[in-house]
Amino acid sequence: MHHLMLPTLSFAVPFLCLLLLMKDKVDSVDLLAPEEVTASPGGLVKVACQYDLQFKERPKYWCKGSVYEFCRVLVKTTSRTQHDRYFIADDRAAGVFTVTMTSLVESDEDKYWCVISRYGRNIFKGVRLVITQTVVNVIILSASSSLEEINFLISPLQKINTFRKNNFSVVCCSIHTHLLPEDTNIFCYQNYSINSRN
Repeated sequence: MHHLMLPTLSFAVPFLCLLLLMKDKVDSVDLLAPEEVTASPGGLVKVACQYDLQFKERPKYWCKGSVYEFCRVLVKTTSRTQHDRYFIADDRAAGVFTVTMTSLVESDEDKYWCVISRYGRNIFKGVRLVITQTVVNVIILSASSSLEEINFLISPLQKINTFRKNNFSVVCCSIHTHLLPEDTNIFCYQNYSINSRN
């Protein structure tokens, strides 16, 4: 009896491994997401998780943790509970759900997971969030405007140098990249004079 069972076991183990390898390959195609995203403290990050349309009706969620099996769910498409920093939106027609994290802090740097819930084993894809302290130099040109409005934006800046040129006040300063508009690194203000700040 024992001799008859040995061939069965020898074939079963490789067959099981083959099934697991095939499953991992299918999951990686069914769900696509960036391996790493970068953001700055105080800013926000958006992660697009693209999936096969066969899963458009399935629940999706976003969880945090270095190991998927032990990750903590932060937000899910099936929950009506609103979170003040985490948001998830599922575009079923396009086959993509987007996760947004706002007001980022250094402790947000971690491994996250795009997840599709389904019967059996869930589909998941890891995304690494890196929080940077990148600082760039910008130039602010100003000439005369609402002092309160300007101070609101300038207060986070670290002033390096100021001077006058062609009837404009020029402020050179350093600023964290998350405070810059997405399309430019130059601020131009009307109606503002450096002297009026004193």
